[in-house]
Amino acid sequence: MKEECKWVEVVVPLPFRKRLTYALPDGLSAPVGVRVLVPLGPRRLTAYVVGHPSDPPPEVKIRPVLDILDQQPIFGPDLLELCQWASRYYHESLGEMLSTALPGGINQKDTRMVSLGDPPSAEAFAGESQLEDALSLLAGGDQRIQSLCKALNCGVRQVLRWEKNGWIRVNYALQKGAAKAKTSLTATFTAPVETSKRAPKDKRILEFVQASESVAVAELRKRFGQVRGNLKRLEELGGIQLEERRIMRDPSGMLFSVGSEPDVPPPLTPEQVPAVAAIEAGVRGGEGRFLLHGVTGSGKTEVYLRAIATALEMGKGSIVLVPEIALTPQLAGRFQRRFGSSIALLHSGLKPGEKLDQWTEIAEGRRRVVVGARSAIFAPVSNLGLIVVDEEHEASFKQENKPRYHARDLAMVRGAQEGAAVVVGSATPSMETLANGEKGRFQVLRMESRVLDRPLPQVDLVDLRTERPKGKHRTVSPKLAEALKETVEKGQQAVLFINRRGFSSCMVCMDCGHVEECPSCSISLSYTQRYEQMRCHYCGYRQPPPKSCSQCKGTSFEASGAGTERIEGELRALLGPEVTIGRLDRDTASGKGLIEVLDGFRERKTQVLIGTQMVAKGHDFPGVTLVGVLHADQGLRFPEFRAAERTHQLITQVAGRAGRGTEPGRVLIQTYSPEHYVMQAILKEDPEGFVRREMVERQEFGYPPFAHLAVVLIQHEDGEVALKKAQRIQGFLERVVEQMEATRSLYLFGPVFAPIQRLKNKTRLQILLKSSERSLLHRVL
Repeated sequence: MKEECKWVEVVVPLPFRKRLTYALPDGLSAPVGVRVLVPLGPRRLTAYVVGHPSDPPPEVKIRPVLDILDQQPIFGPDLLELCQWASRYYHESLGEMLSTALPGGINQKDTRMVSLGDPPSAEAFAGESQLEDALSLLAGGDQRIQSLCKALNCGVRQVLRWEKNGWIRVNYALQKGAAKAKTSLTATFTAPVETSKRAPKDKRILEFVQASESVAVAELRKRFGQVRGNLKRLEELGGIQLEERRIMRDPSGMLFSVGSEPDVPPPLTPEQVPAVAAIEAGVRGGEGRFLLHGVTGSGKTEVYLRAIATALEMGKGSIVLVPEIALTPQLAGRFQRRFGSSIALLHSGLKPGEKLDQWTEIAEGRRRVVVGARSAIFAPVSNLGLIVVDEEHEASFKQENKPRYHARDLAMVRGAQEGAAVVVGSATPSMETLANGEKGRFQVLRMESRVLDRPLPQVDLVDLRTERPKGKHRTVSPKLAEALKETVEKGQQAVLFINRRGFSSCMVCMDCGHVEECPSCSISLSYTQRYEQMRCHYCGYRQPPPKSCSQCKGTSFEASGAGTERIEGELRALLGPEVTIGRLDRDTASGKGLIEVLDGFRERKTQVLIGTQMVAKGHDFPGVTLVGVLHADQGLRFPEFRAAERTHQLITQVAGRAGRGTEPGRVLIQTYSPEHYVMQAILKEDPEGFVRREMVERQEFGYPPFAHLAVVLIQHEDGEVALKKAQRIQGFLERVVEQMEATRSLYLFGPVFAPIQRLKNKTRLQILLKSSERSLLHRVL
């Protein structure tokens, strides 16, 4: 008989890399994969069991586990192995990686709660400008310390200083997560029984339950009114059994119009046939990495669908990663119509309970095809046969906040670990992926023609230096305005793309030129006319438009820079009130608003659609014959080595929305730099030429894919502290590099201010590390 383990080895969801050992109370067991509640310092929090030590460290006092939170493991050895790899590669703690991989809102932890303390003296308020506001908020009830700091726009240290003076009190309170299983009291038929003639309602209820086998009590109340006493009598007689049953919520209806008609597989094109055959062979063989390089409209989605169908026939599951599921409802809807109830959705737009339900159904094998954003790479799909990364070039696959990871790279690792084929697809693959294809790390599958041999749209450049928009606040050039009118008159549709939402990028004082900035970030506040608000799109700060300039007290302001909201107003004046115009950006497209905008455009109730990057991703609108790109140079000015690549990708993708139906498409790109090699490559339909030019520049300056980069970010509420810490880290790194004798193959740059110098009340500096050897970079980090 195997001896029970007396200890567990756990990791916690904090930037703390050490594994901790706790004692198990007598009679309890906690296998690898379950969550436990443990004490850590003065607080309690959820931890993940990752092992069972044979003996604990003798010199350490072992504290006991407080509670075991799961009856069965919620993560298996495959997910643990993937998170361990990610933890090592991205230099993050295993606990944080597991917390990211699992559904959010399931953990319990102690939260610091703030309450009123001793009343401060009148003199105390003199040096504490925010103390009065804090006490006023706490008079309405206790508050979480994070909520109080956010409301006051102050740091935690300031609140703790008030605690030290006794004016407030801070205590720990255990809080459960927001993700909760939804249950319903259910009546289940067990046996026919004799009911009293004086209670005919009992008989009717029993007959109804028997016909349904099992029915929710809420449904019985709707049909029969008050049923509490009736059900109690029927349960005592043994006719029914009452129990709480879990209800699985299905969020798909909130994200896209599913439709009732199934998606019938169309005949494959000559280019799709070998692509499908190659990927299906990879699924059957349990290996293979494929780059599906197909122009926009070439039918990459159908290739994915055929490969997934093959995996399902073999009893294998699939994961499909898309840049942002909430922005690609048509793709998700098509998957739903093809595979029905086998589809699960995982993305940040789900409520915690909905995500928990989807995760449970995947883990229990009821949903075998997972469609989701980057976090779906951690989905608990058993017997995984295929991973698809659609639009693999998209930057949104990389998580920028902790813990950092790239879903495309984790797809490669998970595919290798679990014996699954991996397909990355794009019309504009990233430079790194193209380089890996040339090195033979991918089998490159090309599709260079559109479905039904439809031609690619005709591209024209509008030189804004000579063809300027007419009017002081105009953005649309005469050439584009004429094309829009012509398109609408023909009963066709148009898409206008601008990579900026809101009414304008900033409000400028006409007397002194001052631009209102966010008090917490070094970013100008955007003006949103619809809500009459100035907003920071980084931290969420809002304020009404200024009545007077904070610098010169002037009262004359002008909105500078055009956003989607302003373009909408301009088009209404240009095209007339009879033309329906839709807008797709973060301000308008959330939940049902997204569905309404896209359905209206797809059903041709809307003639013109204006949007940000949302309009460039995954949409198939057969009625669109014109695409206009406004401010095409904007991305080229961004201080980042991928600026040209991302501009080329974005414009190519949005241009691909035109000409997908029976009518040919046209693309007009407004630019101040028509001679730039990005614009010329798009004009000449020469993506290979762009790649060659970009690769030469990357190699010359030592950027990926010819080198590897890492950025060390230092941030602090006090700018001087941030600078001193950055300088200290820089000196430490220089000594490490010298000791490793790596000065010829590893370079350090900085510290310098980050592109956004101040964000959410913290000054930010960064140090760039560059090396041709990835292993060397890892050693230094």
